[in-house]
Amino acid sequence: MKSRAVFILICAVTLLSLSPGAGAKWVQAKGLKGVSVFALAAAGTTIFAGADHGFYRSSDNGANWTAASAGLPEGFIVMSLALSGSNVYAGTGGRGVFLSEDNGANWKALNSGLADQRVMCLLDDGKSLFTGTMGGGVFLSTDDGVSWSAVSSGLPEATSINCLFKSGDRLFAGTDYRGFFFSADDGASWTEIRSHIRAGNPVSCMVGDEDDLFAGTVEGVFMSTDGGITWINNCPPLESGLFGILPQTSVMCLAVSGSNIFAGTDGAGVYASADKGKSWAHVRPGFSYNQIYALAISGDSLLAGTLEGGVWRSPLK
Repeated sequence: MKSRAVFILICAVTLLSLSPGAGAKWVQAKGLKGVSVFALAAAGTTIFAGADHGFYRSSDNGANWTAASAGLPEGFIVMSLALSGSNVYAGTGGRGVFLSEDNGANWKALNSGLADQRVMCLLDDGKSLFTGTMGGGVFLSTDDGVSWSAVSSGLPEATSINCLFKSGDRLFAGTDYRGFFFSADDGASWTEIRSHIRAGNPVSCMVGDEDDLFAGTVEGVFMSTDGGITWINNCPPLESGLFGILPQTSVMCLAVSGSNIFAGTDGAGVYASADKGKSWAHVRPGFSYNQIYALAISGDSLLAGTLEGGVWRSPLK
């Protein structure tokens, strides 16, 4: 075990000098001081943020932010975001889904049929809109959110859905300690994935394409090269914990830029990998907030949403 730990440490140090962004300085964006950011979504140079104080918008690639919450309920967290053309959807932690057709200037509720309004995640696949809820499973809308129907057959009862992701015709759902599932019929039926990602290992996030898929969990980042049928962890945790640092440090969010993967953790900051997760380097200089709940790529910048620290930016080059 000792020799294996030394080998992985050497890989990480080597990557630190090679990985884009790994040695770059972080800069805190203006307008979000003390704000906890749970979701980020980019549309060109316009960036949207879901936070504990509502919804925020930036029109300069995330450097400056302004609140845009007219019509959103006060006191409710915006947990998730989805973009569809000119529509912005916001999922709240108790008041359901809201739609803005003017970049957040005004909002209206879209909750007909949404039995659980604690919305943890949103997904727009170009033809349908999906929500994952905190205890109510998955809901589907085929009319841009006007109405919702439950699509949770095959999921455990009272399942909390951490993330939804679609690759090809497969819809994936990561749950909170209840397993990892996929559906090939837009949620009409679900099948548990039983390959290496154990049921007690929550899947918090997913990114990728039809060739390479990545899932962030408490036990590191898992990869699939066969459309999500089988999964492996190219860099399993050491005895000292995730990526060899802290035990039980969850990967909360993932982002991909070219061949580089970025992982935001709940307590250990941001990590980068240039070799599909085989080795990781800490993206740390100038960064004082370690709980990362959202990542986004915008132009040549990596944006990180933090707990009580707003949004931070780092150049990718």
